[in-house]
Amino acid sequence: MTPISNQDNSEPKSGIGELSTIVPASKVDQRQNRKRRKQSSPSFTSTRHLRHRKRKFQAVDPNLQTFPTIQPKTNIHDLRDLIMYSLTGYNKEPRWCKVGNRRAIEKVIFIHARGLEEKDFGFEPNQKIELPQELSTRNVRDELKEFSDKFQRLIPLKMPGSGKAVYPLFVSLATFPLSKKERKKMFQENRNRKISLEGLCLSLSSLLTNDYPIHKDVPDATEEMVKKTDDYRSTVKVDHPGCKIFAIDCEMCLSTSGKVLTRASLTDWDGKTLIDELVKPEEEIVDYVTKYSGISEKLLENVTTRLSDIQDMIISKVSSDDILIGHSLESDLNVLKIKHPNIIDTAQCFDHPRGPPSKPSLKYLMSTYIHRTIQDKDTGHDSVEDCTSCVDLVKLKLEKGFLFGRTLTMASMFSRIATCNKMVTASDGIKIPKSSLVLDYSGPRKLGEEDERIQCHSDDDVVEKFVEKSSLHDFVYMRFEGLEFAKRWNFPKNGEAPFTSSEGQAYKEFGQRFEKVYRAIPKNSVVIVCSGNGDMGKMIELQKECKTFQEAYRNNPMIKNESKESGWTEKKSSELKKAVEEARDSFCFVTLKKEADDEDIAVVD
Repeated sequence: MTPISNQDNSEPKSGIGELSTIVPASKVDQRQNRKRRKQSSPSFTSTRHLRHRKRKFQAVDPNLQTFPTIQPKTNIHDLRDLIMYSLTGYNKEPRWCKVGNRRAIEKVIFIHARGLEEKDFGFEPNQKIELPQELSTRNVRDELKEFSDKFQRLIPLKMPGSGKAVYPLFVSLATFPLSKKERKKMFQENRNRKISLEGLCLSLSSLLTNDYPIHKDVPDATEEMVKKTDDYRSTVKVDHPGCKIFAIDCEMCLSTSGKVLTRASLTDWDGKTLIDELVKPEEEIVDYVTKYSGISEKLLENVTTRLSDIQDMIISKVSSDDILIGHSLESDLNVLKIKHPNIIDTAQCFDHPRGPPSKPSLKYLMSTYIHRTIQDKDTGHDSVEDCTSCVDLVKLKLEKGFLFGRTLTMASMFSRIATCNKMVTASDGIKIPKSSLVLDYSGPRKLGEEDERIQCHSDDDVVEKFVEKSSLHDFVYMRFEGLEFAKRWNFPKNGEAPFTSSEGQAYKEFGQRFEKVYRAIPKNSVVIVCSGNGDMGKMIELQKECKTFQEAYRNNPMIKNESKESGWTEKKSSELKKAVEEARDSFCFVTLKKEADDEDIAVVD
């Protein structure tokens, strides 16, 4: 479950955006050329996984020292600083710990284990923990004794959020602030940069990063990339007069296997509607998600148009050398099962306010830059409206230039890790990028050229994928959900929890899974375990009540005068703030794995 937050005001189609730092086109070309030369080298594939540290760094093992007093309380950005300091040339040393010989650190493993509570480690349920606490003298829960033996202290942590919401841990961890010097440099390099429609089209790297199906006409596309979606249909050369630029958008419902197409719209550059068809999926729909799709069972009752019919319509109108515009268009093309080479994605042309890896919603972009409200109807989204909105955004981008819509304040942590290769070499001396692996319950999506994000379906699946894939990566983020489901802190959208364990069994399984992961972690690796936010049940209940009142007040301003007795009161506002603060209270554990499992990390007293 994604924690409720106060961002965007709409449901984005996907959560991971363009992760690369903005650089001039010339530098992008240079970087891609270097990468091609490496990949063309006979030794590249054979040495990709034979990484070793330079000898002068192998002589002395790294060490990690945690401080017994930390003021103010540690936050998620402090954990990110430790990750960056350990894996890159980032010189901001964490304020809450000390790392010695960081170049000898092998990997950093971050485990998000929501459901762990202070009481599991011998602390009173209502005890306000402000300073790191020793674990050795605590009455730790039996199922977690072996787990706690790996760590010296429980470190209190404040999760990111505001007075009204808790922000998602993953997004806050992955977002990295740019320095003033970096921002100034980027601005100077790009302030006079002109753009064209062709320049806005996504490169092969961006298409792969964002899970687009690869058309054979994409420059540098390999046969293997194209074959991954053999069951998709490809656009072909079509001679047609007039417009060569189109926008496409789809509405989708849910079946047991995932998203299915229920409406498809295609407009031209001038906003003329060329296709707007309801579609009857072959699979049974289990959730019409009418609030967003605008589709209902009654609406599809007499529809006979199928997916293949829509494919025929699009392929007959859109030539493979035309340009397709859309917002997070990979979702639409994947549900249409269509490949096209020339893509402009408005979710990539503009930045989210917090920077990557978040993507801005189309509703946010239209409100911010066009000053037009969309997707506000009770009947759901309008795919034709979304098409014309995307075209309007692209026209404005062309008019204003490259920097328009760019925040130039945040970058992706994954991009930073990937672009720092000072401390890693292949066995033949060629420097290779560092890479990251994310194992969670989100859709499969790449984070960058060297990175992977794998969708897992159980905690055992997370462990299995970690053991299989972790040796190929320098940073691993993994999430266990068994405890939060056992405690009913989280419920999947389909209403069926993937775990049926009791709390006691869930703790036992977590301990066993952690042991498997820990054994697979190599020597000299930093291990971070974060409990994430606490139970958000009360917070979500109050948020819903507040939203209901706000919607009612929007339709009838007189309701505000009655709020003192029956609506949203100051007392409830205070209750929401308190519930958010309680949900944001968290803690973490940090250790450096030595060769022998019974060695403790160094401690500064």
